[in-house]
Amino acid sequence: GLIKEFSKIEGFEDSNYLLGNVMARIRMTVLYYYANLHDGLVCGTSNKSEYLLGYSTKHGDDAGDIEPLMHLYKSDVRILSAFTGVIEPIINKTPSAGLYSGQSDEKEIGFTYAVIDEALRNLEANGWKPQNDTESAILEKVKKAAHKRNAPPNLLKDSGNGDGCRI
Repeated sequence: GLIKEFSKIEGFEDSNYLLGNVMARIRMTVLYYYANLHDGLVCGTSNKSEYLLGYSTKHGDDAGDIEPLMHLYKSDVRILSAFTGVIEPIINKTPSAGLYSGQSDEKEIGFTYAVIDEALRNLEANGWKPQNDTESAILEKVKKAAHKRNAPPNLLKDSGNGDGCRI
């Protein structure tokens, strides 16, 4: 339905990347619809690995009212999942946003989460100074994604208490 309508837009490009971002934003719109309907909050699923790499869609899967996993690397989420009784097939499922057939986080990122998490832990421990080529490549991804971790630039004057208001 909706993707068919998008295909009518002048200059439409049938790209998994572009349409995946559209679908992630639509999915978040649906989640916020139900949160509003039930006077609830949207619980985000971003973890520290994805957050640092910027592996998310702005205003899509990076949206949420609370982010209880943000302080945990992907490998930590798996450990926590096992500890809390999540079944093995879910824990060991290939990480995927589920936006198109055959999609895999690790294929898109170019590294496994085991490699990513080890590199991120080492970078953090070494003051964000890479010790090898893998860490250098991961650090470049972190730097490139900085815009996803910061609020959009604006012209508001801050009063000093972080509220963006000058009274």
